[in-house]
Amino acid sequence: MAGEEVAAETEQNGFKELWLLLLKEPKELTNEEVACLLKHEWDVRERVTAVFRRFPREVEKVRRCRARKEELSALPTEKFKTIVDFSRKERRGARAENDDEDLDDFFSEPPAEDSDEHIANEIIGEREKAVAEAQG
Repeated sequence: MAGEEVAAETEQNGFKELWLLLLKEPKELTNEEVACLLKHEWDVRERVTAVFRRFPREVEKVRRCRARKEELSALPTEKFKTIVDFSRKERRGARAENDDEDLDDFFSEPPAEDSDEHIANEIIGEREKAVAEAQG
């Protein structure tokens, strides 16, 4: 793991510990736990607010994405490649028709996680990995 990844994971684990403390009854907290929560008060507030703002929207997005992935999984790999190729051609065509720099930035970004293109790419990758593992 790179240094940044380790730092991010350590920070995430630290927040998980703080989050678990928030779930306790305040009277059950030890003096050390109270001090820890108060020391990180603003970080905890910001994270809790962020979680509150995106829930349940993000969870619903995951549910929809998984349901769509299940639907698409029944299709053959060739169909996925057609979906991905079509999406890429549409992006290139729209980019070629428009000189707007902001639009160019939009088309340079990867497809949204809940888009058919992203899901198709994910399934293709999973299938190619399974084939490689079966052969190797």
